[in-house]
Amino acid sequence: EALFFGEFRESNQSEVTLEDVTVEGMRIILNIVYYNQLFHDKTIKIVLKLADRFGMQNLLAEAENYIQRYSGLGLHQKFFLADRFHLPLLLDDCMTKLNTRKKIRELKKEDKFADVSASVKEELLDKSLKLKP
Repeated sequence: EALFFGEFRESNQSEVTLEDVTVEGMRIILNIVYYNQLFHDKTIKIVLKLADRFGMQNLLAEAENYIQRYSGLGLHQKFFLADRFHLPLLLDDCMTKLNTRKKIRELKKEDKFADVSASVKEELLDKSLKLKP
C-alpha cells in the first residue's frame, strides 16, 4: 500500500522492480493472501521474509499462529524464526519450552545463535541463571 499509494517515487511509475524477491516467493504470498492457500513448513521462511519486508503485519501474525499451533518445525527453528522476525507470542512459547540449562546450552551450540538479538540472549542468560543446575 505504501509503495503504490504513499509518497514514494515508485508510486508514480508504471513498473516497479522488487530487488531480492523471487517470482516463486511472490506467488506463495499472493496465493496465501488472495486464495487462502495454507501455510507449509517448507515455505514459511519465505512467507515471513516477504511479509516482514512489505510490512504485512496480519500475514506475520497468521504465520506466527501457524508456526505455534500446526508447524512440525523443531524448537530451535521456531526460536530463530521468532527472534529474526520479531514474533513475540512464538518467542514466549519457545522460551517456556527452553526450561532446562541443557536445552539452552544445546540452542547456543547452533551456528544461528550468533545472530540472535542481544535482548533475547540477555533473556536466555537470565532464565538460565534462575534454573536449577
